[in-house]
Amino acid sequence: MDITAQIGALDLQVEERWPAQGITALFGPSGHGKTSILRHIAGFAKPARGRISFGDDVWVDMAERRFIPPYKRPVGFVHQGGMLLPKTLYKNLSYAEAR
Repeated sequence: MDITAQIGALDLQVEERWPAQGITALFGPSGHGKTSILRHIAGFAKPARGRISFGDDVWVDMAERRFIPPYKRPVGFVHQGGMLLPKTLYKNLSYAEAR
């Protein structure tokens, strides 16, 4: 993932590589772009610039005008809700790891 996007007052710049197996947790202070990053990966938002790929599959390449819509991406997205997993951060991450 290497993208740049402007979301309101947030200037989102992400250049990261994550493992293609296991569980990856994205956490940090409120308002710092966690949900925005996930929305871009899922295809619910387009970056101003950049590329998102998973293995050899390119989902977004703004230079080549390539954008795979959400329904064609093999990822799921569950919107955040206070009652979804009303536990501590550690217990929520442990729950996901046990599955």
